[in-house]
Amino acid sequence: MVTGSGLEIEHVDCTVMMEDPKLAPHRPAIRASLAAALGLDPQRVNVKATTGERMGFVGRGEGVGALAVASVKQAG
Repeated sequence: MVTGSGLEIEHVDCTVMMEDPKLAPHRPAIRASLAAALGLDPQRVNVKATTGERMGFVGRGEGVGALAVASVKQAG
């Protein structure tokens, strides 16, 4: 969608919300996979994690949530 609109992705910031397992050992692989899927240099992709602080479905360990924000600019 972005490419077809004359824009290009500048940077992506992702937050994964989960109690377990810990994300830290998997961050490099997730970052590389997202960068490859988006056609970006891995330096332009950030992946971080947080917990549900024992609240909601994430905090009870019933599921995982994710948020992502992308900065885009005019292609060219």
